[in-house]
Amino acid sequence: MLFGPIQSFYDNILKNVQSDRRSKEYEDRFVVFLDILGMRSKLKELSYTDMIKAYNTIESVFRLYDNMGIVSAGKFTDYTNITIMSDSIVISHPAKNDQSFASIVGFSLCMMQTILFSISRVEPVFFRGGISRGLLYHDNLCVFGPALVSAYELEKNHANNMRVIADESITTSKLYKNYLLKNPGIFIKDNDGYPFLNFLLNPNGAQTMRTDLKQFVRSKIAELTECHDEDSEKLLSKMKWCNHYLKNIDNETLFDKP
Repeated sequence: MLFGPIQSFYDNILKNVQSDRRSKEYEDRFVVFLDILGMRSKLKELSYTDMIKAYNTIESVFRLYDNMGIVSAGKFTDYTNITIMSDSIVISHPAKNDQSFASIVGFSLCMMQTILFSISRVEPVFFRGGISRGLLYHDNLCVFGPALVSAYELEKNHANNMRVIADESITTSKLYKNYLLKNPGIFIKDNDGYPFLNFLLNPNGAQTMRTDLKQFVRSKIAELTECHDEDSEKLLSKMKWCNHYLKNIDNETLFDKP
């Protein structure tokens, strides 16, 4: 409760804010919710100088897409919103056409590939997340709506490993099927039925990146095999999944195609 002149001043500000948003409403948008795995422990252990490398990478990819003319009318940043809070990232784009879906998928892949070894060449940065479509409000200050809830619950309850998966609002659409025809291999259907972003399909320096990642994963598996606490066993399961993915990234013999 505010009093006197402060209350009056606040009431005027509130009227202006309400006026600004009165003409706005939920939009049909694609939304990607990402969790940066292990970021909480990294935030405790690493310096600002080390940590800012990851966040600089995200902003740099965002600016790169602006300069590449990904969106035919205007800049990529005119249509795409991104919100970062510590280890969580929300990206959204209006669900207007095939190009809209291609834009948000391409940006997400580019960011995942670029950030992988941005902090250290020894320990990679992995993502887990969900991709959905639905009603969403997203501006520079806030983001909310049913589509965000869907993407978040997908990440929390189903993604499990270092993968970004899509739900039925995406996979049952004609738009998604058209995208797969033009971009085979971008999504791989996992053994539980969820398609996930093939984040190491064709990154720059793919072979070096894959080799470094394989070495890290195999070393981590050997290390965790000797540990028997619950947290180590969970991480071991994730590393085994990643090792399985790396073995089949090209021939896809153990992962079914979508």
